[in-house]
Amino acid sequence: YVESERFMVAPTLAWDITPRLSWNVEAVFRNSTASDDPGLVSPDGTVDGLDQLPESLYLSEPTRKYKYNDQSYFSTLTYRLSDTWRLRNVLFYGYTENRPWGIWPDQPDENGDMQRNQYGYNQWLRNLSTTLDAYGSFYTGGVKHNVLVGVEYQRSRFRYTNEGYLDSLDQNNIFNMVYNQVPTDEPADEPYLPFVSVIDRAGVYAQDQLMFLQEKLHLLVG
Repeated sequence: YVESERFMVAPTLAWDITPRLSWNVEAVFRNSTASDDPGLVSPDGTVDGLDQLPESLYLSEPTRKYKYNDQSYFSTLTYRLSDTWRLRNVLFYGYTENRPWGIWPDQPDENGDMQRNQYGYNQWLRNLSTTLDAYGSFYTGGVKHNVLVGVEYQRSRFRYTNEGYLDSLDQNNIFNMVYNQVPTDEPADEPYLPFVSVIDRAGVYAQDQLMFLQEKLHLLVG
């Protein structure tokens, strides 16, 4: 009962604008549909109890699918200040839609009877980030330094149609599974919950890679 289909396209464009300035633009488009697979539950709650079950046992429903659609865009602008120093700016934007729809089985009793619970929701997620950094190398005596300094900002927004809590689906038996006892509809595409989750991050970073003994010994400080 377990299968998946995945499709991905990742075009890239590289442009050397001048001998010192270059620009790379990348995109990734991904789409996948996969069967829900909750794994196995031991009949007696022990690891040895799993030997009673065939590896092909399927505890979810054949109709339950996890759908995922994602698109990402990257821009990298690099300017060479000299042979040993450069500036770089990276921009990223991503938008994701995913739809988990699965089943979570409870621990079976001594007869193998168990409660199966279901969950499902739709979610969208937007990510935006940018970094600006400088990278270069220099020597102090016989020690070489590779130095990186920069700033970054990340912004994430996401929203759900529901909280994805578990609801009772049916009673089943781990030794004699019966599917489609209780037909159910796919999770609704809308309405979304009346709030948007917000995450903002900002930071600065600096590191120095010191190389001693003709670059045989490295020390990274950040």
